[in-house]
Amino acid sequence: MRSRILTALAFTIPLLSGCSSWEYEKFEPDKKFVPAKDFGLYAGAARTVITPKVTDTWIDVDGNHRYNPDVDTYEDVNGNGKFDAVWMAGYQSSKPARGVLDDLYSSAIALSDGSKTIVFVSLDLIGFFYSDYLKVVKPLEGIVKADEIVICSTHSHASSDTHGIWGPNGETGVDTDYMEFLREQIRESIVKAVQNLQPAYGEIASNVYSEFVEDYRRPMRMDERLTACVIRSLKSKETIGSIIHWANHPDMLDHPNLMISSDWVGALRRAWENGVPGVEAKGGVTVFLNGAIGGQIEPPDQGIWSLDGTKLITDNTKEKVEAMGGRIALAAERFWKNREPLFLGRPRIDFITREVDVPLENPRFIAALEAGLFPTMDYEKADNYVFKTKLGVISVGALMFVTTPGELYPELFIGGIETPPGSDFPEDDSPTWPAVLPMMRARVPLVVGLAFDTLGYIIPKSEWDDDDSPPYLYGANESPYGEMNSVGPSVAGIWYKNAVELIDELQKKYTLLPYKPSHRDESASYSGFGLYEDYTDYEPRYVTRGSTTIDYYYYHGYYFPYAHGRRIPYSYYELDLYKLYGIPWYAPQDNPGYFQNPYIDWHYNNYIAPRGGSGSQGQQSAGNTWSSGVLEPAVPGRNRNLNRR
Repeated sequence: MRSRILTALAFTIPLLSGCSSWEYEKFEPDKKFVPAKDFGLYAGAARTVITPKVTDTWIDVDGNHRYNPDVDTYEDVNGNGKFDAVWMAGYQSSKPARGVLDDLYSSAIALSDGSKTIVFVSLDLIGFFYSDYLKVVKPLEGIVKADEIVICSTHSHASSDTHGIWGPNGETGVDTDYMEFLREQIRESIVKAVQNLQPAYGEIASNVYSEFVEDYRRPMRMDERLTACVIRSLKSKETIGSIIHWANHPDMLDHPNLMISSDWVGALRRAWENGVPGVEAKGGVTVFLNGAIGGQIEPPDQGIWSLDGTKLITDNTKEKVEAMGGRIALAAERFWKNREPLFLGRPRIDFITREVDVPLENPRFIAALEAGLFPTMDYEKADNYVFKTKLGVISVGALMFVTTPGELYPELFIGGIETPPGSDFPEDDSPTWPAVLPMMRARVPLVVGLAFDTLGYIIPKSEWDDDDSPPYLYGANESPYGEMNSVGPSVAGIWYKNAVELIDELQKKYTLLPYKPSHRDESASYSGFGLYEDYTDYEPRYVTRGSTTIDYYYYHGYYFPYAHGRRIPYSYYELDLYKLYGIPWYAPQDNPGYFQNPYIDWHYNNYIAPRGGSGSQGQQSAGNTWSSGVLEPAVPGRNRNLNRR
C-alpha cells in the first residue's frame, strides 16, 4: 500500500498565501437553450481546460518532495520577488508543482429526454466543496436550461489544492484567483454542453474488471464493475460523449510526483477517445465518474505491461499511467465486442436531490477551519460546526446513479459492514443495514463518489477507530488510515438514510413495467425492472436457445427475456452482477436450482442473510455451476474475492 502522508494539519498561525495574478477571458453564455420534445434522448458534451498555471519552478535540494525555504531554491520566473507556488493536493503539505504533465479538464455531458435535462460534470481535481458548487450553478439559473447539475471530482492526487489543507507551513493552499478561474471554466463546459444538445442514442457495456485495483482496509469490499456508456448523434452516428464509471483512486503517480496531472483518468480518456492498439477511437468527450473508493480502494504497487506487451513498467511514471489508462480502455472495449451492449434509446430521465445537514466532528478539520485553511467553505456555527451538503438519485433509463459527497466505503453500497474488534462504536447497528445496490431497480445501478461535495471518507460507524490507544481494529498494531480525513463518524448514517429514502421516493413515482405472462405460463407473477410509466410498445417474441424457450418482448429499443415464465439475466453483465451482489429479483422462486453457484451462496450467506437483507433461499445450495444451455460458465478468476475474508 502506498503511504499517505497528511501533515498539513500540523500548522501554526496561518496566513492566506499570496495569490498570483490570474488572467483569463471570462465566459459569457450567449443564449438560452430549451430542448424540443419530439425525440426520446438528447445529448451534448463539452470540455474546458482547468489546469493551473505553474509559473515559478523550484529545486528540491533535500529530496523530500516538500518545499523548505531554508534549504530548497526556486526560480523567480516572473520577477515579482516571491515564490508563486501551485500547491499540490493529495499527499503531504508544502508540495509545490514543478510543471504540468498533462492538462486538467472540466468534462461535461448533458442528457435530456425533452422534459428534464441533467448535466454531469467531471473535474480533474482532488475535490470540490459544495459551497464552490453553489458558486458555479447559481449564476447559471435562468441562463441555461438544466434541471439538475451534478459536479463530481475524479480525486486526482496530482491536481492543485482546492480545499486548503495542503499549503505551506500551516497556510492555506488555495489560490482564490485560480478558484474564480476554475468556476468560470466549469460554467463554460456546462453551458456549452447544454447548447450542444442534439438527438442521440446510447449503448451501455458493463462488467467486472478487477485489474489494477485493491482494497487495503478490512473488511475488503469492492465494487469491481467497469461501465462505459457511449452516446452518439442520431444523425451523424458520431460520438457525442461517453460516461465511464469505475471505482479506484487516481494516485498511480504517487507522492514523489511533482507534476500536475489527471493521472490514469486522463490516460483512460485519451485511449478511449483517440484509440490505442485494440481500442477503436470513439471521439467525443469522455466524462469519468468515480465510484465507492473509500476503505482504501487504489492501484496496487505492481508493474504494468505496456500496451504492446514488450515492457513491464514498474516506476510510477507517465509511461505507467498511460499503460494503465490504456488497459482499462481495452477492458471496456472487450465488453463492447464480447457482450451485447444495452441500448439507451428513449430513456426516462428523472432525479430527486436534497440538501442535508452534516456535523463537523473531526477535531483536526475543526482546527483547520478555525485557522482559515478552508477559505471557500461555508458553514454555520452554533454549539458545533454544521454545514450543508447535497445528495441525489438520478435515473437515465437503464442507468441509475446514487451520489455520495465523498469517498464512500464500498460496504455501505454493496453490503458487508462489520463490527470488528477494536471498534469505537461496537453498539452501532450499521451491520444490519441492507445493501443499497439491490434497492436500485435499474439494469446498471451505480454510486457516484465525490459528487456535489468532498467530505473525505464516509466510514460505517461500526468500523470507526480513531482512538490513539489500543485495541485497534482487527487486532492491528495501530489505528487505520481514513478517520483522520473524514468529517466524522455520523456522516455514513446520514448518507445511508437519505440515499435509501431518495431511491424509494424516486422509484415510487413510477409504475414498474410488469412482465405479461405468456401462453406457456399464465400463473407467472409480475416482476419489475425499470422506471417506465407504460408499456404500450409491448411486443412478444419467442426464441429458443438449446433446450430452453425464452420469451422476449420489445420495449423502446430493449429486448427483455424470460425463461420458464421468469426473467433471466439479459446480459452477461447481469450474470456477473447477480453473482457478485445477489440481487433478489433475478432469482426464479419456482426453480431454485436454476441459478445455483458457489459464489452466490457465499455472498448470500455472508452479505445478505446475516444483514437482514432479502434473497432467494434457493441460492444457498452450494457446489453447482451455471446450468442449462442458456447460460455460460463464469469467467475463470472472476470470483477472486472468495479469498478475501
